[in-house]
Amino acid sequence: MVMPARAAADDTDWRSFSGGIAPGATIEQIGQDRGFTCTLGLIAGDPASHRLYGITAGHCDRTGDARSPVVHFSEADSPDVARPLGTYIASRDTDGSTPTGNDELPLYTDAGVIAMQDGVRIASFKIAGVYPVRGVVGDRKDLPYGTEVCKYGMRTGETCGPITVASKYTITAEVRAIHGDSGSALYRKNNDGTVDVIGLASNVDDETGTTQFFWVAPVLKALKLQVCGCGAN
Repeated sequence: MVMPARAAADDTDWRSFSGGIAPGATIEQIGQDRGFTCTLGLIAGDPASHRLYGITAGHCDRTGDARSPVVHFSEADSPDVARPLGTYIASRDTDGSTPTGNDELPLYTDAGVIAMQDGVRIASFKIAGVYPVRGVVGDRKDLPYGTEVCKYGMRTGETCGPITVASKYTITAEVRAIHGDSGSALYRKNNDGTVDVIGLASNVDDETGTTQFFWVAPVLKALKLQVCGCGAN
């Protein structure tokens, strides 16, 4: 059973869930002298193979700088135990480079896809263990100026605000985020308690107080993945 991790009053350096991994948790690759941390945005599945994948930002893939390509997480019940999540199979940074993989992902994105190891415990497929995913928004016409959206990051928890621009490749919103929130899922809440997923947190503009997100729909389409989040967990 997952313990829902709702928005915290204060920023945190690490976020984990009881019983396993969930979207919104901290993920980390271990470098030579420090760790590289980001947020697991979503868990997606391949309907054909039934394999599970973690989705985050592409610039979070630090395989070239890490001691090991393995991405780790921890559980709330044993926060000091680094548990293997998996390894990146594809990633693309905002400059078009591919830290891992070839050209599986769209050219204009900031997305990383982690093949989850067999046996990884899932605390919840729901974002933050709270929000079931109903669908994926892929058309900017569905996100007019002022649409209220939220993200859930491992540093700042859930923060919400209006969309200022929805363009072909990115969405900009007045949603607070800081270093470590990269990879957070951007979502729109529905009246039934579910959410529609929109994008992945990429970078922050401190001067304007906005965060830029890249659309996640093209990433899922490219790898033929479906977002998990509607089951009992």
